Amino acid sequence: MTESEFTYDIDQHRNLVAQHAEGKLDLGTLESVTSRVTEDKNFQPGMNCLTDIRQSTPTESDQSREQSENPGGKAEFHKHAILARTRSQVGLARNYEARCQANRLACQIVVFRDEADALDWLKD
Repeated sequence: MTESEFTYDIDQHRNLVAQHAEGKLDLGTLESVTSRVTEDKNFQPGMNCLTDIRQSTPTESDQSREQSENPGGKAEFHKHAILARTRSQVGLARNYEARCQANRLACQIVVFRDEADALDWLKD
C-alpha cells in the first residue's frame, strides 16, 4: 500500500473545503493535512469541511500516538464532516474528533458513512 495521498479543494461559493485521502492514513497525517489548508490563500476561517477517508487504510504511527498540541492545526472550520466506511476508519475519525474536543476547538465534528447525509448536515 502506498503512503497517504491527500488532496483538497476550496469552494468559496459553497463555503466548503473538500479533502480526500487515499492510501495509508494515521491520525498525525490527518491532523497535519487539515492544518495545511489554512495556508491556502482561498481559505477563510469559518468554512465547513468535508473529509473523505473512505479510500484510506488507517494505520498507527509514533506520531499518531502522541497527543497533538493543536489537532486540526490552525484550521478554524465551522463544521467538519468526516466520511468513513470501515470500523477502522470510523475509529480514526472518532480519535481525531476526541483530540479536537479535548483541545476545545470550536469546530463541530461529526463522522458519517453517507455522503448525502454529511452534505445535508454541512448546509444547516
